[in-house]
Amino acid sequence: PLFLEYLRKSTDTLSIDKVDFTDIIDEKRKILVHIVKFPEVFKKSVDEMRLEDLVSFLRELADTFNSWYDKERVLQENNLGRRIARLYLVKGVATVLKNGLKVLGIKVLSRM
Repeated sequence: PLFLEYLRKSTDTLSIDKVDFTDIIDEKRKILVHIVKFPEVFKKSVDEMRLEDLVSFLRELADTFNSWYDKERVLQENNLGRRIARLYLVKGVATVLKNGLKVLGIKVLSRM
């Protein structure tokens, strides 16, 4: 998939030092908090054998991300620091969803 390939190349070559962290507000902040909570939610779900909690977490992350992505310019953002921040946010969500679905035994499609 072209977007995922672009995302991988972009985040591999763009320095995190150039990220404009002032852009991480509102929905982007909520998404970032979700990403950071993943290890904790994963551990608790496994420890308590409540995979439904992991499923709910992943669904909430996907819903929040989709709502934001529908409204926000990522690749078209003119400000480099903001564009890098948004690309890293997209990559973080993709990583969490991929790992979460893998744990649940759900194969992740590379394209639809």
